[in-house]
Amino acid sequence: MQARPVNAAKHEGFDYQTFFRTKARIDASVSTAEYELKERLGMDSHPSFYLDVNLTFQQFEEFMTAFDIHEGNGMYLTPEKLLAV
Repeated sequence: MQARPVNAAKHEGFDYQTFFRTKARIDASVSTAEYELKERLGMDSHPSFYLDVNLTFQQFEEFMTAFDIHEGNGMYLTPEKLLAV
């Protein structure tokens, strides 16, 4: 049986901070720069967890709102740099 996607916007009081923090914790890893260069970049076609989490989260207005991200913050991404508007 395939899981059905959930639309968070339809759930009143959905906790976006908890959602984004949980996703980041799941993807978090501790590794050395040498490991990333030799092992992950050489064998794994996926981006590093750091990039996968940060670049993905930056695309969501809900993330920006939940963590009060504004211009000047390191996680801020200008609207013209978003993948989809």
